Amino acid sequence: MAAANAPYTTPAAEAERWTYARYLRETAEGEYFSVIGGERLMSPSPNRWHQTVLINLAVHLRNHVKQNRLGAALIAPLDVFFSEHEFVQPDFLFVANEHANRLTDNGVSGPPDLVVEIVSPGSVRADRVTKRNLYAKYGVREYWIVSPTERTVEVLALKGNDYGLAGLYEEAETVLSPMLPGLAIKVEQLFEE
Repeated sequence: MAAANAPYTTPAAEAERWTYARYLRETAEGEYFSVIGGERLMSPSPNRWHQTVLINLAVHLRNHVKQNRLGAALIAPLDVFFSEHEFVQPDFLFVANEHANRLTDNGVSGPPDLVVEIVSPGSVRADRVTKRNLYAKYGVREYWIVSPTERTVEVLALKGNDYGLAGLYEEAETVLSPMLPGLAIKVEQLFEE
């Protein structure tokens, strides 16, 4: 017998929920989206600014990770699998050496150590609320929110079940990371064309 307070879902409603198996089966090559709580979360295609910032960020972070032999630095599109009903494709992610077993041929199974999302006009709520909650739920230790519009980098560090602000960096400042000691990136370098 089902628990009195358990939500009831019909077989049809359950069949409409997205699973990773359904995603692999029904998604065309080159079509990417996230699934959170079994619901498809669509994001608009990245604009030019988004891609410029991502390339700049990835170069700085990857160089630091590689020079210090810290782990793997990867960019989207790459699946991060949290559960059958929750998987995403962060703009950038880092997996530390001690969690290398989470890397698979298809992506990452479990939480990366650091995730970066670059905010687009159509992704503000998803990046600042939905994904923030998801990443905290699954134990992503550090989460960066990069805003090309505001020209800021917000660094959040996991404290218990939620994130605390480790730093909010504006254009003339230098981004520091609790997870990546010695990393120092001038914010203005991220927004150079």
